Parts: sequence; C-alpha cells; structure tokens
Amino acid sequence: MKALQRDFFREIKKNKGRFISVFFIVMLGAAFFSGIRSSKFDMELSAESYYDGKNLMDIKVISTAGLTDDDIEDISKVMDIEKVFPSYSKEVLNKENNKEQVVNLIGYTEGINEPTVIEGRLPNKEDECFVDTEYLEKSGRKIGDKITFYSGTDEEISNSLKYDTYKIVGSGNLPQYMDFTRGIGSIGDGSIDSFVVVMPEVFKQEIYTEAYIKVKGAKELDSFDDSYKNKVDSVEEKLKDISNDAVQRRYDEIYNQLINSIGYDTNLVTDIPKVEKPQWYITDRNDISSVASFNTDAERIANIGKVFPVIFFLVAALVSLTAMTRMVEEQRQQIGTLKALGCSNSTIAMRYFAYAMIPTVLGSVIGVVIGEKLLPFVIMDAYSIMYTGLTDYVIPLNWEQGLFAIVVNVLCNGVATLAACSKEFRAKPSELMRPQAPKGGKRVFLERINFLWSHISFTGKSTIRNLFRYKKRFFMTVIGIGGCMGLILVGLGLHDSITFVAKNQFKEFTKYNAILAIDTEGSEEKSKELMSEINNYDGIKETFKIYSQNIELKGEDKSIDVTMNVPSNYEDIEDYFIFQSRKTKEKYNFPKEGAAISEKTAKMLNVSVGDTVKIKSGEDIVEVQIKFIYENYLGHYIFMSESQYDTLYKKTPEYNQILVNYNDTSEKFEESLGKKLIKLDGVKGVSFTSDIVKSIDDMLGSLNLVVYILVLSAGLLAFVVLYNLNNINIAERQRELATLKVLGFYDKEVSSYVYRENIILTIIGIIFGFLIGSLLHQYVIQCAEVDTIMFGRSIRVISYIISGILTFVFSIIVNLVMSGKLKKIDMIESLKSVE
Repeated sequence: MKALQRDFFREIKKNKGRFISVFFIVMLGAAFFSGIRSSKFDMELSAESYYDGKNLMDIKVISTAGLTDDDIEDISKVMDIEKVFPSYSKEVLNKENNKEQVVNLIGYTEGINEPTVIEGRLPNKEDECFVDTEYLEKSGRKIGDKITFYSGTDEEISNSLKYDTYKIVGSGNLPQYMDFTRGIGSIGDGSIDSFVVVMPEVFKQEIYTEAYIKVKGAKELDSFDDSYKNKVDSVEEKLKDISNDAVQRRYDEIYNQLINSIGYDTNLVTDIPKVEKPQWYITDRNDISSVASFNTDAERIANIGKVFPVIFFLVAALVSLTAMTRMVEEQRQQIGTLKALGCSNSTIAMRYFAYAMIPTVLGSVIGVVIGEKLLPFVIMDAYSIMYTGLTDYVIPLNWEQGLFAIVVNVLCNGVATLAACSKEFRAKPSELMRPQAPKGGKRVFLERINFLWSHISFTGKSTIRNLFRYKKRFFMTVIGIGGCMGLILVGLGLHDSITFVAKNQFKEFTKYNAILAIDTEGSEEKSKELMSEINNYDGIKETFKIYSQNIELKGEDKSIDVTMNVPSNYEDIEDYFIFQSRKTKEKYNFPKEGAAISEKTAKMLNVSVGDTVKIKSGEDIVEVQIKFIYENYLGHYIFMSESQYDTLYKKTPEYNQILVNYNDTSEKFEESLGKKLIKLDGVKGVSFTSDIVKSIDDMLGSLNLVVYILVLSAGLLAFVVLYNLNNINIAERQRELATLKVLGFYDKEVSSYVYRENIILTIIGIIFGFLIGSLLHQYVIQCAEVDTIMFGRSIRVISYIISGILTFVFSIIVNLVMSGKLKKIDMIESLKSVE
C-alpha cells in the first residue's frame, strides 16, 4: 500500500501539467457558475439590509384631501400596524444653473425613511435643509449655500411654507429614492428632479399629506419573500376597509367648512358648490420606483444566470471530464501491471479516483469562494452608479449554488474516472499490458473526388484522414472551442449593445441638439417674440415647438410612466424625430389619428398595433389606438397629433418645449448658448442632448465592467480548454508521432503536422462559436435590459473578428507551449514493444 501511495504522488508530480489544468478549468467553471447565480441573492440581501437599516416604510397612505389626526388615529388602531408616521411634503420649483428643477420638499420624520448623510448633517433649525446629492450635481450648489423655492402655481409659497429660502447643511440619499428617478410631479414639466428635506415645522398646513406605516413583524421577514408580501397585503386590505368611513368623514368636514366660509343657508339656497369626494391611495414598497427597478435588475441578473454560466460550466465540465477519462486510458499498461501483481480493481480505481478528486474538489471549493465573493461584488458595484443609495454590500457564501457546483464537478469527473477504469477492468492483465492498437483509418468522402484528392499533398491527406478518424476528439474540440468562442462573443456583443444606445439614439432617431423648457402662461404674442429671439441667435439652424408631459400609460394589466409628445406640426417632424420599424426599416408617416409608441414601451405593456391604451394625466383618463410602433432605445414615449390631442382632451396643447438644432456642437458653443438662452424672458430651462449622451454613457459604462469580467473569464476558459485538448491529442498519438520521427520528420515538421489539425479544428470551432454566440447574445441582451432602455440587438462585425482572433491567438499560444512536449517525445521509448 505504501508503494502505491508513493507511486500516486509520483504520478501527480509527473503529470502536474494535467493536474494543474484540471484544477484551473474546474475552478473557473465553479467560480463563474456559482458567482453569477449567487448575484441575485446577494443583491436582494444587500437591499434588504439597506431597507431595514434605514427603516424604509412598509405601507404609504395618501389622501387627495390630506390626512387628519382622526385619520392617523384610525390607521394606528388597525391590527398588525406597529407605528404610523404622519408626514408633510410639497412640490416646489427652484431655478439654478440655467435650469428649472421640480423639487419634492419633504418634512423630516425621525424613525422612518431615514436619510443617509454623505456630507454635512441633517437640519435642526427651521431655515436649514438637507439636499439630494443629485440636486447638488444639477444645480452646482454646495453646502453652506442658500437656495430659494417658489410655488410653480398661482398660489404664493408663503401660504404653505414659513420660509422660501433655506441654508444647505448636508447632502445625501433617501431610501425611497435609491436610484436616479424621483417620480412624477404635478408642476413644472411633470417630472420631479430631486428632493430636499426640511424640518416638519416649516409646513403651515395642519393636514398631513401622507402617512408612512411600519407593519408589525415585517422587519424580521425578507421583503423579497412571499411571506412579507402576504403580511403587508393583509394590512393593506384592512386599511381599505376603514378608508370609506375616513373618506366620508373628511368629505363632510370639507363640505361644512365650505358652507361656513361662504355663509350659505342650505335651507334657502340650492346652488351649493360641488365638492369632490376624497380618495385614499394605499401603496407599498413595490410601488416605489427604485425598489421596483432594483427588483427587476436582480431578476435580470438571475435570468442571465440561467443560461450564460450554465454553458460556461458545461464546457469546463466536459473538458475536465475528457481529461480524466483520457488519463485512465493512457495508463492501461500500468493498470494491467497492477492487476497482474494482485491489486484489486477497487484499489486501482481508488488510485485514479483520488487523483481526479483532489484537483476537482480543491478547484471547486476555491472557485466557489472566489466566484461568490468576487462576481456579486463586481456586479453590484457596476450597478451602484444607478443605485447611488446602496453603498454597503452583503456577500455571504451561497451554499446552495456552491454545493451544486461542487457536487456536479465531483460527479462528472468521479463518474467519468470510475467508468473509464471499469472499461479497462474488463480486459485481462496481459491485454492491458500490450499497447492499444491504433485506431484504423477510413476512407473519407473527399477521397472519392479523385480530381481534388490527387492534388492534395501527403501531409494534407494525412491531416484530413486524422480529423475524421478521431471523431470524439473532433467533436470535443469543436464544442469546447465553439463554446468558449461563443462566450467571448456574447461579452463583446453586450458591450456593442450597451454602447449602441446613446451613440445611435441621438444620431439616428432623435435629431435635435437642445431642449428649451418655456413658460406657457404668457400670451401668443410673447410666445412668437420668444421664438423670433431664439431663431435670431448666431449658429441656430432651426426650432420646433412641442408639447411634452409625463403621463401614466396603461395596457391590459400593466402601467408605466411615459412621456407624451404632441408636435406643433407634423410636416417638419422628420427633422427632429425619425419613426421607423426596427426590423423592416420601413419609414412611418406621422399619425394624424391615433398614436405612435416606442418599441420598448409596447413590449412592457404587451400591446401591438391596433390595440388601445389608456392615458392617465392627473385625474383625466382617455383612450387612444396604437397606429404604429417605432424604433427607439432610450425612454418611453407616445406621440400624437394636435388634432388627436384636441379630440381626447377637448383643448389645444400648451406647447411647453422648443427643440433647437444647430451645426456647432462644441462644448464652448453650447455653454455660451445656454447662458444666453436662459436669460430670455419665458425660458425656464435649457438642456443639451450632449449632456444626456454623456450621462447615459456614464450610467451604462458601469455595466462594461461586468462585460470585461465575462470576456476575461471566457478567454481564460478558452485557453485552458485548448491546452487540455491539445495535451490529450498529443498523449493519444504519441506512438504515431514517434513513428514520424523515426521516418525522418524533423521536430518542426512533426509540430506542423499536429498544429495543422489544431488550426483547422480551431477554425471550425470559431465558426460554430459564431452561431452559439449570436443565439446566446439575443437571449442575454433582453435579460440584461433595464426598464427605460432598449439595448441594441446586433453585434458589430468587429466584435466577431476580435472574438475569432482572440480564440485563434489562444490556439497559437497553446501550440507554441505544446511544441516543447512534442520535442521531448522519445522515439525508442514510444515505439519499443512491451515484450
């Protein structure tokens, strides 16, 4: 037994190249598989930790007429409610840095939705405020500055707030605003740009604008689990039960206040003003935009994890399985010798099983630890540019995915090794100690074409025959190289699809250079004067008026936030927007009736041409038919003509934006133009598409880190796969190659004899990889998309070329590495008979 043990360790030392290559290929497969598939769970754990740490609300109640102390008391009595936090908020306007911002002014409520302080502190005086980090970036303000707000409506801001100017004392994030989106507003352009937190005493109204609720026992549950959802849903149902009485009570209060304020005698006067009955809106965490987006992104990573790492893992497992099977077949003479010396089959099998298990188990365990710690961190760090509030990551070891990877690797290599041993054990010791007869050659189809076959050299004929003689090696190499090549192509294709968005959206489909937000309160004459002033600026080529409003668009079972655009005329619309089919490239005429919606919008709402969608703007809900769906990659849009808008809303749209085109797109020109335009009476804000492109590139650029990880991992896998397959090829044909040397072939000729086959197989594998990569890319790209962006669907030709060249270069490098092994083939040792 000691002799066998010594021989076992000598075997590892002798074949350390195979040992190390099996270790690395198993490690790569386990790391990538468990790392990617664990990322979703780690994202959810990190978000859950963040929500709990910041006491994110479980339920939010809003009333169209506000909430009274009686409402708060009734809510607090509902079973399973731990605590109610009444709060104030108000939408206001702020004008800084050439742009008007819609700001959600929020009263600080301790114990719920607690802010994360990045710089400075929270306010403790009534004239202090804590601002959104987004606000500082957009406005150019800093801590210590004072900012002023105004109402944005006919009402004076002093009617609702004690102060209109506040000193910035800190900046940071709020848990309900974990990403860039701040929600839909009712003033300005209809979209909230940032938030500002002030002391609750600043608000003059006695009626609360909302109430945040913590559900008893919910914090101990996982908010991504059904148990949490069921608990919260049950409390929401109870709140709905008490809402009718609360709404009626509030209605009576408002009605009586109205009667008392105008002195009506209800017994004598019948034309009492109509009072609309208030409504309660009860929402939960899943209705928070950033929470819903994060949930979707976590699912997106999970979808990628269903296919991409599985293929990666299977390629790795297939090659490592082949390496271990080949090792047993190589040592059939040694197995025969051991059997002749009296060793049992189980003892011999355990020797090879142990050899297979050491690199397999070590590689699997190390791969799982590295993969589950590194890849989720890289992915979450890439997403952190979108989810700025989430800064701390929880990355435990995911034993479920880790054990699965380890067990599958152990089973693949262990079963393959034992099966190979079992095959050899069926032969007698005398048969095993004799060299295995070379595989017989067969005529190939090309030999039947005499004209071609006769013009092929001897080495060429030999190469063709060898390719088809070793069918197992042929398919293993093609599948292995094709799989790796496909994974590299998917990584590069993801990069193409991501970078396609900003570069092409504002080059091919949205063709304006700047947007001016304008005041709609002025007269028609003032509006014409403003247009004339803008058109008279040097460098401005053309302008175009448009009405733009953020609305809610509803399909059969889903609704999303969409921008509704109504152009002032549709004759010149092609200078600013291109409407075409992505698949057929057919150009569409602007619809005089009905509406046009963007492709991603239609996909998310699950609607098609001819279907009807509902448009909700404030309390108004109208329906419109879809005339066509057009190619668009950034944002959600619905377009309709002025006449269609008039038909739906019985009024003419108030054009609130001017699109501007110019030839000089330099930063210097745009900076100068912005300063001039913002000074014009009636211009509320200026934004440039170049800034939007930069912002989108910065946001999506973070995903490139994930792409680089995919490409690097696939490249490493390709290298190890090629090394293993080449190693197996040389070991299988050692006697054949030694014979060539005996016949007078030089080392370079023997090498080229082998390399020629490897290169042909690599080329076939690359072609196969193009097919695998293209199909896998289409699946992965749709899984990786975010809600507001549609990634490009095609892979650039250069990416096909780069992925093919990389795979080919790996093959050349491996061939050069293996040349040393070919030179070491001993003619005598390889050819001498065992007799």
